[in-house]
Amino acid sequence: MENNNDLTYKVQGITVENFKGLTNIEIELNGEHKTFIGMNGAGKTSIIQAMVMGITGEQIKSNGKKLNKKDYFNLISNGATSSNIDTRLVEIETGKIVVMKRKVNKTSEKLLSITYEDGTPVKHDIFNNLVSQFSIDLGNFFTLSAKQQAQYFGIDTDIYDKAILVAKESVKDANKDKLTSSNKLKALGNPEPVEKASSVAIMAEIELINEHNAKRVEVSTWFKNKKAELDSLNKLDQANRKEEDELIEKLNALKIKIVETGEQALELDKFINTKQADADKKGVLVIKSTDDAKKKLSEVDYINSKAHEYKVFTETQKELTSAGLVWTTTKDTLSQKEAEKVAYLKSVDVPAEIGFDDNGGLLFKGKELDETNLNRAQLLLAIIAICRKQEVGLKTFFIKNINLFDKSTLEKVASLGWQIIGEMVYSVPADSMGAIYIKESEIVDSLEKKSEQIATNKSIFE
Repeated sequence: MENNNDLTYKVQGITVENFKGLTNIEIELNGEHKTFIGMNGAGKTSIIQAMVMGITGEQIKSNGKKLNKKDYFNLISNGATSSNIDTRLVEIETGKIVVMKRKVNKTSEKLLSITYEDGTPVKHDIFNNLVSQFSIDLGNFFTLSAKQQAQYFGIDTDIYDKAILVAKESVKDANKDKLTSSNKLKALGNPEPVEKASSVAIMAEIELINEHNAKRVEVSTWFKNKKAELDSLNKLDQANRKEEDELIEKLNALKIKIVETGEQALELDKFINTKQADADKKGVLVIKSTDDAKKKLSEVDYINSKAHEYKVFTETQKELTSAGLVWTTTKDTLSQKEAEKVAYLKSVDVPAEIGFDDNGGLLFKGKELDETNLNRAQLLLAIIAICRKQEVGLKTFFIKNINLFDKSTLEKVASLGWQIIGEMVYSVPADSMGAIYIKESEIVDSLEKKSEQIATNKSIFE
């Protein structure tokens, strides 16, 4: 199996079935220059489109975009379900014929095989650089952006541009974080370093005071209850004494009762006095104030608020330092990505006159490739120079409106080793351009020539 990517090719011939208006047509080109000539709608462009599709599986539309599923449907002849395109390429170095069979259905295309004429398989990657962009419609080429023009030649910086865009967003985000930290730090001022204070001892002191006061309330309540009990007994004693005067007959009984009541009262009074002395001795009857402890606690809270301010300040300083490092790193990454794009463009082998703008678009002598700065002949020669540098494998140009170029330009292209396959509206080209007349999607020997057409469509080769 052959595997030589240095081989170059020209178009030898093509057989087309059911492609647009081409029901069944076979054309031999023999690697030579050919010009398809016919009236508008004769099928000239369809033949060239079939060649491009057969070789590449792609068909660039006039707006520079590739086909979508709907477009494939429009490539198939009315009433047919698919198109078949057999393209024959000649290896310039060996003279061998390579046959590429491709099928186009209503939604896609498929490469069926690539073989030599004897059926020997050919390594597919040989044809990786046979790209459809060399079907050149120079009028539309001028309408494309500089970047799209570069992409026509496989020069694509998209992967680098996306990486640069991501890196720029990272720099933007990092700069925003750095600014946020800086503003936050500025708002905090410059607080003095403060150590955090402890309120544990103060809280323990308050707890002891509260326990003391609770005991004091307990004892006071007890004394109050006992005093009420004593008052009740005293009142009872007085009532009993009053009854003594009225109820003499019960004197003996009442005296006994009075004695007992008096003894109980004396005993209770004695007990109260004992408890009072005990309480006084323990000092629990005096209510203690927590004001001093609460003042200390307030001081601790103030100290701790200042300590927190300083902690936030130092943490923000760290945030700012970290954000600054991230910002520096992202800037370095951006510079690296931009350098990778520059390195890629420098690695692209293009002529000295060809350069690139910041977006990776083509420039010719520092100017855009448009009709203001470049005429069609200059552009064609510039494109050939790019193709030669890029080591394009297919040495064939498909040129729409070939009559826009003068004879010397086309001869220059031919002298550089390129095959020209072009098209033009009815005219009389020189035999050297291999005129093939097309009428109603068929090859004919000649076309009817009206005197007024000859007068307005003079050959550019005369």
